[in-house]
Amino acid sequence: MKKGGLKQKETMTVYHTVDVDLGARSYPIHIGEGLIEALGALMPFDMAERNIYVLTDTNVEKQHARSVCEGLKSLGPRKVSMLAVPAGEGSKALAVLEGILKWLLEEGVDRKSVLFAVGGGVVGDL
Repeated sequence: MKKGGLKQKETMTVYHTVDVDLGARSYPIHIGEGLIEALGALMPFDMAERNIYVLTDTNVEKQHARSVCEGLKSLGPRKVSMLAVPAGEGSKALAVLEGILKWLLEEGVDRKSVLFAVGGGVVGDL
């Protein structure tokens, strides 16, 4: 685990990074407080002029996903849209996935769009 830090105005956001080594599909996981406000510095590419979609569940929506959406809006995207699926194992269904894909298409997803999965379990599996 690596330790990092980002200067945020007058404060310092301290976080740890865990690298998930999957060869060509590797990615970092950042763990720490204040990371929502530091999203711009953590993104591997510019979010300006992109469509951003946030997928979450109804439990995480109230606690974290709305804050993530607000943090993402500060990065200058064309738009930020959120969809909350019902929490629980029942949402791990093809019909729910179909609804998500339909929502993305209706919202104007394109090849430059970015999808954030905010939460674990159901959202990660979908």
